[in-house]
Amino acid sequence: MTHSLHEKLRASGEETLLMLLTFLTGLGIWFTVPLVGSLPVAEASLGMAGLLLLWKAIRQRHWPELLSRTRLPRLFFALVAVALCAYVISDLVNHTSTTDLLRGWARISLLGIDLLFMVLLLGRDWNHLRLLLFGFLAGAVLAVLLDPEGRHNDLWKFGFAYPVSFLLPILIPERRRHLLFLCLTGLGIVHIFLQARSLGAICIITGCLLWLSALPVRLQRLGFIAGLALASLGIAWAYQGSEVAEKSRGSTMERSAMLSFAIEAFADSPLIGNGSWFTKSTRMDKFWRQRADVDHLSAAGEPEEVVIHSQLLTALAEAGFPGGLFFLVFGSMLAWGIYFAYRTRFPLRACVLLLLINALWDLLMSTFSGFERVFIALAAALLIVLWDLRRLQLENGA
Repeated sequence: MTHSLHEKLRASGEETLLMLLTFLTGLGIWFTVPLVGSLPVAEASLGMAGLLLLWKAIRQRHWPELLSRTRLPRLFFALVAVALCAYVISDLVNHTSTTDLLRGWARISLLGIDLLFMVLLLGRDWNHLRLLLFGFLAGAVLAVLLDPEGRHNDLWKFGFAYPVSFLLPILIPERRRHLLFLCLTGLGIVHIFLQARSLGAICIITGCLLWLSALPVRLQRLGFIAGLALASLGIAWAYQGSEVAEKSRGSTMERSAMLSFAIEAFADSPLIGNGSWFTKSTRMDKFWRQRADVDHLSAAGEPEEVVIHSQLLTALAEAGFPGGLFFLVFGSMLAWGIYFAYRTRFPLRACVLLLLINALWDLLMSTFSGFERVFIALAAALLIVLWDLRRLQLENGA
């Protein structure tokens, strides 16, 4: 009896600690510490949660089923290992500086570790995703209050936009899909007015997909065309007559210069790549000249580091095709995951759609560093969960 009580108390304590670490992982996304580059605090709490789950699995001699039931986790981990080898070879061939070399290798290694721990965390309970998102919201409030990076200059875009977007589908049950559609599309238009343009489009698309999924199958094709037209009109209306288009022009030009640089760098060395952070690329000077033209500044004072707003192009340009293979497969699986989530009902479906569509946007148009690494791991872990859900459906003949 005493032994049984001791086991129950230990299990309860472990679960409480795990819930706290899950919440802190969401909260810690907003904060970083300077360690081999910029390390999100979320990775520390996620690491502790993952180690706790690994220790529990070892103690019980039971490997988590989500990692062994399907081949997708093994595929993702194998591709991360291939990417790490590609970065090592590229950096050695290009004689990348020791600092950049360590940062590049750490970035890929941490992605694999984050993915493992995120799968362990999400594979146990959908409530962990809900708790992580609540932590994300709390982190936004705390970050604005502490204001470590001057977020007061754009409270909505860099403070509350993402947490509010994820909180909305948690608070509104999916059975009220028409209300969720109206709220998400309305919030999307608000985002566009307040300069969070990409998130605005993501919310509108998610709302339209949820609305379409509620229609009879025979009407979904017609609804898709109507939804696409409404989404386009809504986004165009939000831009029309506002300052959004004017304010976004400089950002768009700068982003275009970065993407052009990455494409040209990949074309120069499609197999080996240019090394971490392109420190040895012959196209660096050209890029800074383009950047200076956009910013109307002298290139002399610019930092000697290129940050490409495309995770896929970053990996391809830095480590060649082998380095980008993970992201190519990840992108194709994101497309599958969005379609599967659109056609299938499961807990927190609206949140998962938001996360996957956002991950697809980030894959093409966001940086591969810092907190984005945590979101890549989160999206990949969700894909593994959905892939396992599909397996269960096939086994049950659904």
